[in-house]
Parts: sequence; C-alpha cells; structure tokens
Amino acid sequence: MKACNIYRTKKEYKIVTMYHTDWGWYISDDPIFFLPLNATKEDIASAISKAIDASSDIEQPSSNSSKELLVKMKERSWSSLYKNSKCCDLYIDKHNATIKPQKYSSKYRALEPDKDNVVSMEKYNYDIIVDELLRLFELE
Repeated sequence: MKACNIYRTKKEYKIVTMYHTDWGWYISDDPIFFLPLNATKEDIASAISKAIDASSDIEQPSSNSSKELLVKMKERSWSSLYKNSKCCDLYIDKHNATIKPQKYSSKYRALEPDKDNVVSMEKYNYDIIVDELLRLFELE
C-alpha cells in the first residue's frame, strides 16, 4: 500500500511521502513537497501524486532520525507541528483510497486518529481526493 501525510499549517501544505516497512508500520521521509495555502487543486493533486508514486514497500528504513525529518519539514518540534496544523494520512491500495484524519491529543501530546471522519473511496481520482482533503481541513 502506498501512502503520504498531508499537513495543513497556517502558512502552507506539507506533503510527506510514507514508506511501508516489512515490519508492518509506516515511516515518513523524502520527498517532501511544500505548497502555499493558495495552491491550486491541480498543484496539490500533482504533489500528492508524486508522493504516492515515490511511496513503496521497503525492507530497511533509512537511517534518518526523527530530528532530521523535522529539519527537512522546516519544523521546530513534533509537538509544535501537531498543535499548529491539521493532518490527514492518505493510503492508496490498487483502486481504493482512504483518507484518515488525525487530530491533536493533549492527553498524549501526539496525533490520534479521527475515526469519525475517515473517508474511503473506491475507484478514486486525485481531484476527488483533494476535494475531500480540503473539506476535512475545514472541519473543526
């Protein structure tokens, strides 16, 4: 399954490629795409498509640390990113796409799934995915 994270901060969108490991979990790494909040739907779809195309199954995660990923994402800390952004994970498997919104949990000081707003699509296209992402980012 291919995947990426999409963050919406106060300044921009950050689209981060995710890789599925042979251990069954996902890691985030390059390429990372930065788009202004006024980016067109086509630009957002293109960046998501590139991240999904780069996503793959891997045996060995890179040796990049969590701190190095933060630097690449132009963030000070995970806590700051989580508190000051909205996040959705996008998973694509053959003809299906699933968008899983994440929300900040002050209890855990981390992101947790927003199970009430998960969107599943059969025979998706990137225009529909972007429309759903933008809708989810507007939810409070």
